[in-house]
Amino acid sequence: MRTCMKKELALLIFASWLACGCLVIAQDRKSSSIPYGFSDKPRDCEINIIRMESLEKLAAAESNRDSVVIAVARLGDGEYAQELNRRRLQNVMTVLTDNLGMKKERVVIASGERVNGYGRVEVYVGGQLGDALLVNRGKDLCVNCCDIDKRYYPYRRDKKR
Repeated sequence: MRTCMKKELALLIFASWLACGCLVIAQDRKSSSIPYGFSDKPRDCEINIIRMESLEKLAAAESNRDSVVIAVARLGDGEYAQELNRRRLQNVMTVLTDNLGMKKERVVIASGERVNGYGRVEVYVGGQLGDALLVNRGKDLCVNCCDIDKRYYPYRRDKKR
């Protein structure tokens, strides 16, 4: 009988621990507008390209072949120029269409409301949020930082100032 009680006690402790862990996770989700599984800070061009390749694969999946990809750029704290959103969206459009071969008719770009924290480009596939690419304040979405490519912003003929 004591073995049975020890097992029940251990099971009760485990269930309590699990319930407390779920409560903490639920509270953390409410404090951040960025869903779990997405980066909590801006990433470099290599990671951004990998994430957009994943979005393209998701869009090419059988269940999403007839759906559109929607990219919504949002300014963050301390950002005021809508030109930033336009440039960020241009980079996303160029990667998805020129580099990854998506048809331009399947990609819709738009500017959204301002958000707290980092500026971002949210990408929706089949009506579901696929990823949120965060951007440093006042910067373009980094997709090609190593080479000079006139298709992307910022294009700098001369890296020296």
